[in-house]
Amino acid sequence: MSKSDVRGLFVRTACVLLCSISPQKSRGENGAVADLNMAMDALAAFDATCPGRGMDLYRDDTNHFPMAYALYASACCEIGDMTNAIGAANWLMTHSDEDNDGVVGWGLPFAWDAFGDGTENPAHTEYGITTVWCVRALLDVYEQANDENALRVALSALDGYLQYYTRTDKGGFFWYSSRIEDATGVHNVSSMLMSQYARAYRLTGRRQYLSLASETAQFLAEARLCSEYGTYWFYSTRRKRYNDSKHAAYIVQGLVDFNRYSGHEFFDITGSVDYLRRYVEDELTHEFADCSLTPTRYRKMPARGWGCGMLIYTLSEVGDFGAARVAVRTLKDYRFRGACYAVKPGETKYTPRTQGHVALGLARFMKENTAH
Repeated sequence: MSKSDVRGLFVRTACVLLCSISPQKSRGENGAVADLNMAMDALAAFDATCPGRGMDLYRDDTNHFPMAYALYASACCEIGDMTNAIGAANWLMTHSDEDNDGVVGWGLPFAWDAFGDGTENPAHTEYGITTVWCVRALLDVYEQANDENALRVALSALDGYLQYYTRTDKGGFFWYSSRIEDATGVHNVSSMLMSQYARAYRLTGRRQYLSLASETAQFLAEARLCSEYGTYWFYSTRRKRYNDSKHAAYIVQGLVDFNRYSGHEFFDITGSVDYLRRYVEDELTHEFADCSLTPTRYRKMPARGWGCGMLIYTLSEVGDFGAARVAVRTLKDYRFRGACYAVKPGETKYTPRTQGHVALGLARFMKENTAH
């Protein structure tokens, strides 16, 4: 599908959305069309034949990034472009065991020292966060296109990751990766995986999925911290540092999705959303929460591009369109070469993982804000 075809599809989708709401609820046609344009331009910036191919934040060689394929697929699902969503999902299914270890899962195309401790994971090691984004995308495609292969591969990945889990007297957590050296409780990874196990339970009725998700929910509930600014988590059980914008949004998104798929409101997300708003203050999007908990030298750091995208996505989903729109407005500082979005303001390096987070955030913002 060409870029002009993609634009045409997005415009038709937007017309349906715009015509389905009452004038009293609409922010105005011009604003809705502007949101649509940003979303479709961000998606059209990808090469739809291989949307996950490009450079990365940490390397300048060109590779295929499973997370980027997943983010692109989910963003396409948001606006109804199932042709490109299915194409990206097919790539994920074809490349679901790149390290040939017999376990379905996804990671990075290069070796990576995840915790900076000198222990380097080989290329294509299964990472929890990459795997969960890929599972999420495949389940999106299954739900919208009834693609049974997408469901089968997603469940295979979830079944494979069951072994990378530690139970404690306070619940349990998913490992950061499939490597024993990474058997630590990173809260954003556990939150996101928890949500998709709950989703798989909703789709299949398998109690094991819900049981594991519920154990993880208990672990996260025990690990949460409360302050005058809201509810938050440290990065992990062994790293008592504050989360950056992307990881903070991942945690809250996992809570929101777990509540949705588990069938009950286990988490009161009010405090978590209050804290998440601290990343969007004074018409700026911050890498760390703008509050006294954050060391002064970090407090005004601009968020990285993927953090902006994820904040837009999660804040839109919880209905805080005011904060989400602040983050949308700040994207102008990251934009280059048409509708590409950089890692940091003023940079001009295209990385598909960053572009994927931004495109997904804008697609959800357009969809949710138009519907309301």
